[in-house]
Amino acid sequence: MLVKPEELLNPYYHFMVVGPYKSGKTQSLASLYWWYRNRVRSGIKLPDGSPTEVPTQLWHFDLDRDGSVPLVRIAQYGTANGVTPSIPGGWLSDLRVYKYRVKGDFGKIGETDAPKRTTAIFDQFITDFNSLYDLLDPRTGYWRDPKSAPGIIVIDGATRLEEIITDFIAATRNRELNSADASERARFADWGAIKDKEVEIVESAINLPAHFVYCVHDELREKQVQAAPLITQDGKEIPKTIGTGDIFVMPALTGQLRDTMGAKFTAVLWSRNEGSSYYWMIQPQQEGAAKIRGAGTRTKDGLGGRIPQDFRLIL
Repeated sequence: MLVKPEELLNPYYHFMVVGPYKSGKTQSLASLYWWYRNRVRSGIKLPDGSPTEVPTQLWHFDLDRDGSVPLVRIAQYGTANGVTPSIPGGWLSDLRVYKYRVKGDFGKIGETDAPKRTTAIFDQFITDFNSLYDLLDPRTGYWRDPKSAPGIIVIDGATRLEEIITDFIAATRNRELNSADASERARFADWGAIKDKEVEIVESAINLPAHFVYCVHDELREKQVQAAPLITQDGKEIPKTIGTGDIFVMPALTGQLRDTMGAKFTAVLWSRNEGSSYYWMIQPQQEGAAKIRGAGTRTKDGLGGRIPQDFRLIL
């Protein structure tokens, strides 16, 4: 499909922000909001070239329960004196936060060794998220009422989302995923179902007329290669892998998504902090004994490998 010039001039950006907990991922969203708020003052055009009202809200799907706290604080009061980047407050009315908690008996500690599974949180999240599509005008693909729609959508974070998806699939199938009583093919399909549902959610967010941020934790992984298979007494071969000693910092995602998810995003930003200094690594680079790969942005050239956590620097 040929893309019109107006769409190229007014793109929607998609970011995957990766890093340990408490490394500034959520609070950095304030700089994205402030960049966007100043940008929309100049107006944005529809794909047919006509001007339109634009949304100013940031919708934060807070799967980490209290992950929105730093963002709410900045929206209300602004950043503290001396904190970089400096973001003013006074925009709490533009922040819409969704939280998800287990309710009823599923919130109690179980009395058996089996994990408690429920579809309730997944159902609630999907209902909330799909309500975004109800706000679209089918003729234009844009928001019917921009004043009640988001300009920025955030899913925070991926680790909890995968837990919620796992609960949903296990409860729906009425058995534990990868359980011993399931066939090898069924166990493989279980993990594939988690991956496919997460990709479906991310693609759904990317398809909306808004900027999108996906917050993801990271983890260390050793590169594995195939080795000679193990041979059982009855002659069966069991595949075997061995570590090469090469350590990589990877997004903490299911299976192949560690290697493939980043390709869906405009930029993949690795969050780090040293004391009160918060920064992003935006190029593949060595970090101690491990290597970060997949970091980068398509929005600007000539940036260093390490920059402050400020979306205005890459937009």
